[in-house]
Amino acid sequence: MMKVGAKKEMSDKPTIRVGFVDYFNPVDEFFIDVLSPSFDVVRDDRNPEYLFFCDENFGQANLQYDPRNVVKIFYTGENRRPWNYQCHHAITFDHMEGPQFYRFPLYALENWVNQKKLGWQDYRTFSRIIPSRKELKEKGFCSFVVRNGGCQERNDVFHKLSEYKRVDSGGPLYNNVGGPIDQDGFGSHITKTDFLHKRKFHIAYENSSYPGYVTEKILHGFLASTIPIYWGSPCVEMDFNRKAFVSRHDFRTTDDMIDYIKYLDNNDDAYIKILEEPIMDPKNRFVELSNLRNWFVDNVYRGNK
Repeated sequence: MMKVGAKKEMSDKPTIRVGFVDYFNPVDEFFIDVLSPSFDVVRDDRNPEYLFFCDENFGQANLQYDPRNVVKIFYTGENRRPWNYQCHHAITFDHMEGPQFYRFPLYALENWVNQKKLGWQDYRTFSRIIPSRKELKEKGFCSFVVRNGGCQERNDVFHKLSEYKRVDSGGPLYNNVGGPIDQDGFGSHITKTDFLHKRKFHIAYENSSYPGYVTEKILHGFLASTIPIYWGSPCVEMDFNRKAFVSRHDFRTTDDMIDYIKYLDNNDDAYIKILEEPIMDPKNRFVELSNLRNWFVDNVYRGNK
């Protein structure tokens, strides 16, 4: 059992034992960091008071923990419904909020990672780099970085856009740049951003479409100062400024969207106007980590034992 963030002086903050199973890096670091301003957090995976776990892609060891003896908190950034898991509380992208549910989309965790691990700017105040007309002419057309070939909607838009101009695929799927770019570890954020930055557009389709399901994919396009081409959450404007990207949800057909992309590709003024748009409201409440901490204090924390 390890005390996290121990101080020399006695703290008047309550102590909580927090455990993690079936999770991906850095979920444990993140929640410890979020909770530490209000609690002295003790990491105890064997006998926790509060257990964080993710979906079945990361294991099912959480089922060994009796919910009568531990408060179980389900967290996922994927398209999963919380009522399919044995938990008391759920932190997901779903637009459900209250004592049991908290909305925390995956891009909000990505913001924390980029600041803590890479020293990047909080993207609530991020502005894309505006290229000169000469720099714009030197950019490639569009990027695509995907491992999972299971989304037909995403596969189709890659092939349809490729009929207009070459779409550079830097991932394992449809790779045409000589081999996949690095996609592992925090350093891969830099590798991917550099790859995307050399193109004007980036295909940022989710694995599936569901209201609220917004991952890091659109964010990567923004951070690389491209225009993301998005499909996924039909209410994505609740997370990002809809004027700052191209959304498939705004068009009747994929062909209609591609006609608009062709227009932007051939009209520098219209393209740059989109780049100049802020990517999100600086007061985006889903990114503000104090809101998540306050929800835990008010709804999850059971008091001193």
